[in-house]
Formats: sequence, structure tokens, C-alpha cells
Amino acid sequence: MSQLLHRVMFDTKTTQFDPAEERYWLNALKGDPIIGEYIRNQIRNNPTYNREIFDHPVCAKCEKLSFHHNGGVMCPSCNHWSPEKTHKIKTHIAGGYYR
Repeated sequence: MSQLLHRVMFDTKTTQFDPAEERYWLNALKGDPIIGEYIRNQIRNNPTYNREIFDHPVCAKCEKLSFHHNGGVMCPSCNHWSPEKTHKIKTHIAGGYYR
């Protein structure tokens, strides 16, 4: 898990997450092994995905990685679907909105 965290960096000038960012990513990736495997496969096959991941929406219910689906946002972790677009992961982390 920590190897994945080091490959998905928010600030490319740093080599580590601050503790709050690390807690966010550990929370976002725990409980659903499919999401972790999806991210690992995308990073393995697409070297720029570690930057593209920050353009994914955030689930309004559980704050995990979500996907655009049927004109809204669908969270594969908690199955929450929202018709309105939510903010992106990079906005979520930069603004410190994570719990």
C-alpha cells in the first residue's frame, strides 16, 4: 500500500505526504481492493495517471474516489450516486476538506 502512496503524489516537489494527506489516501483506498487494483493497473500502464487521478470526483458520502457515471457521480465503495458533479480530488486535498 505504501508503494502506491508514494507513486500518487499531490505535490511533485515533495517526496512525502503530510500526515493528513496520507490519512486521506489510506481512507480512500481501504475497504475496496478493486479500487486499489484499478489505480495500480492504471499507473502501471499509463505513466501520467498519477497526475490524472486527481481529476476524479470525490464521493459526497464517504470521501473516496468516485467515477463519472450516467450524468452524475458514482462511488464504487459505498454505491452512492449523486446527480450533481462533486469537486475533484485535487481540490479536496488542496482545500483540506478531508476528515
